[in-house]
Amino acid sequence: MIQIRSSIVSTPYTKASQHDWYRPRMTALMLFADLAGLTLAIVFGHLIAADPFNFLFFDPNEVEHVLILGIVVLTFISGRMYPGTGTNPAEEIKLVTQYSSSALIVGMMLNIVLRSAWLSATVTLLSISAFSIINILLLRWLVRIIAAQLGIWGVPVVILARPAQVEALTQYFLQRRRLGFVPVLSATDSENRTTIASRVPVVNLNSLLAGSSIQTRLEAVDTILIDASFFGQNFADNPYTKLLDKFQHIIFISDMGWLEGASLAIRDFEGLIGIEARRNMLSALGYSIKRVMDILGSLLGMLLFSPFLLVIAALIKLDSAGPVFYIQPRIGMHGKRIYIYKFRTMLINAEQALAEYLNVNIMAQCEWEKTQKLRDDPRVTRVGKFLRRYSIDELPQLFNVLLGNMSLVGPRPIMVNQAALYGGGIDTYRGIRPGLTGLWQVSGRNHTTFQERANFDVYYVRHWSVWLDIYILLRTVWVVLSRDGAY
Repeated sequence: MIQIRSSIVSTPYTKASQHDWYRPRMTALMLFADLAGLTLAIVFGHLIAADPFNFLFFDPNEVEHVLILGIVVLTFISGRMYPGTGTNPAEEIKLVTQYSSSALIVGMMLNIVLRSAWLSATVTLLSISAFSIINILLLRWLVRIIAAQLGIWGVPVVILARPAQVEALTQYFLQRRRLGFVPVLSATDSENRTTIASRVPVVNLNSLLAGSSIQTRLEAVDTILIDASFFGQNFADNPYTKLLDKFQHIIFISDMGWLEGASLAIRDFEGLIGIEARRNMLSALGYSIKRVMDILGSLLGMLLFSPFLLVIAALIKLDSAGPVFYIQPRIGMHGKRIYIYKFRTMLINAEQALAEYLNVNIMAQCEWEKTQKLRDDPRVTRVGKFLRRYSIDELPQLFNVLLGNMSLVGPRPIMVNQAALYGGGIDTYRGIRPGLTGLWQVSGRNHTTFQERANFDVYYVRHWSVWLDIYILLRTVWVVLSRDGAY
């Protein structure tokens, strides 16, 4: 029998039967966020239009506002955004933008038909539309974060996987509560007698199918996540298809590592199910859109931060000897060598200091070999520690973005001697401009290994979209302010 270590801990859904209303509750939370976001958008829209006293929501003279609200909610329902479990953030940005814009178009058409002086009201509607997208997204994320902290966000699920994958998958979903899946039980095959350490109880598959000893725990659990490799190994020509009768939602999960994160789509061939893997590299149009975003974003950033950059330059000169900027060769698009600009955060004899430190510190050697970074880096100056903590040292790379050898979002530019560490994903990395920020920076950053960093970069290139770039840029603001993974 599979042994369960004492590392099992309680989760908010350890007694799932006490949470029969989790889906309606999650739906109500998201509906509240959407209605609040739309209401605030209407208020802000009237303020922008210099009409601050005419933002009563049910004003009979502004019937298009009520219709905009109704259309947004109906399209959200049809798009399965309630409760929205498992929704990718970039996809959520895309859907909110599309649905809110559709509602705006209808509202503007009604405005033209119903009003003689429709031009002034159109300004209000445009303002409402812009604010509705921003407000809905921010309130959705804020409500989701608060609800997760309070333990009232998420669907209790069972994880069915190979013994080697049980804890990894459990940890994955517990660390990403925003996805809305909270593991309360894990199951694996009974033939493997490996001792499993898990944050939730682990049972064998036969016990899960019998259900008698764990029925109370599963009373309100209607979703099971199945490792695709486990399914292929254990579910052929046997009675385990009884799982279909026990769970309303069966979701097959796989990292599809052998596809290097290719973009996937499900195809229904009149009864046969296919999975299409697309080599979703940027098209010529995609590169053009991304470049326009880079130029506008870098110019805006340089304009906003220019006074701040002068202050930082003065502090660096006062803190230690050496130049203000540090220029370092990195590998750019198509493998070309580029030179990136950073505020200097290290001593001028940095490499010598690092070599001497690693020679006498075995633990630091292991950390450096694993991540190519040190938490207590002897090379970093006093001002440099502050700059790194808030990623301020990277701001001069806005000039690199403007020049065209970097992008606002992309894989983090790697040093020349790190190409071999990148593994098989190096060709994918070379297919796009490296970025000032990227998926790695907002997904753990220095808490991850170099190989995990490479995996994040490959995923980004394969799944690029304008929506993913917008999500990463928004997420970067939060990561910088919270100093998540920075040192």
